Amino acid sequence: MVNIVNRTNHSLHDIPSELREFLKNDTYSLLVKGRSGTGKTTFSLSILRSLKAKNNFFYISTRSSPKQMFEHYPWLRKFIKEPNKDIDSPDVGQNLSAFEDARLDEPESLFERVTNQLMDVKNPVIIIDSWDSVASLMDREARLNNERVLQTWRERAKAKLIFTSEESVESSLEYIVDGVVELNYELNDGIRT
Repeated sequence: MVNIVNRTNHSLHDIPSELREFLKNDTYSLLVKGRSGTGKTTFSLSILRSLKAKNNFFYISTRSSPKQMFEHYPWLRKFIKEPNKDIDSPDVGQNLSAFEDARLDEPESLFERVTNQLMDVKNPVIIIDSWDSVASLMDREARLNNERVLQTWRERAKAKLIFTSEESVESSLEYIVDGVVELNYELNDGIRT
């Protein structure tokens, strides 16, 4: 796989051809999984950029605030205009409202916001980073039900739904998404490659 983690000019051409073809579909669900530090967030943001989704996306982070996202991924500023205001303030522009800080959210409120986006926005790109954090707060039955509901709403809204996960074992989500990408790294002289 091509290393897109440290690049600033991401495009569909940086992504393997099989995945590039998959991403051209009108609607899909994709699970991006891998250990901590494998580049799941960077990969998901690279997909978002390659799809040229500037306004029609909803990025939910259970680990970082929007401000931290722009600090850790400064290349986002080239594809999403960052307003001069504090990006964590409630009155920021339309583009940044698409980055949602869900670190303190309960699964029910997060799930409600996602389904509202799927009902209200035509053809959205929705990234849930990470599904593990949300799912860990649900019992098995609630998790399975919510995964099925999200898939149904995704199909109806003709959305692109991307989940990230650090689960190393196969999960129920793997059986209902349309595709799974697993990211890995190797250590060469103490450096991840």
